[in-house]
Amino acid sequence: CMSFTARFPWFLSTFTRHIHTQFAKPLFLVTHNELLDYFDLLLQRCGSIEQTKQIHAQILTMGSSETGFLAAKLIANYSHFGLIFYARNVFETSQDGRFSNLLLWNSIMRAYTKHGYYEETIRVYLRLKNLGVKPDGFTFPLV
Repeated sequence: CMSFTARFPWFLSTFTRHIHTQFAKPLFLVTHNELLDYFDLLLQRCGSIEQTKQIHAQILTMGSSETGFLAAKLIANYSHFGLIFYARNVFETSQDGRFSNLLLWNSIMRAYTKHGYYEETIRVYLRLKNLGVKPDGFTFPLV
């Protein structure tokens, strides 16, 4: 089994550098919110599918996958690279009983609409409605 540093050299070097320059504290003292902010920053700067997958793996490894905000960011990144299957997987595995997280619903519908999967967008919308989730002003333009 390869070590983490061998598998994710880009992530680790960027992460370590950011933690030391932004927070001026050892890694073990970084709060969960600071970690979420950092993952958000990485996803914003992400320039490749490989980097997105590395960040996603690290989010899962560090236990931050329960955050709907990061899941929505991952959906957007995978959609950006045309990886709708990965976006859908993030959506389905991020729900964990939180079907009311409208940000996730809107993110997956936006991904489907962007890539011309209009029927799937409607299916997701109907599923959202059947679960009693109330759409908002960001939902309606997608359907």
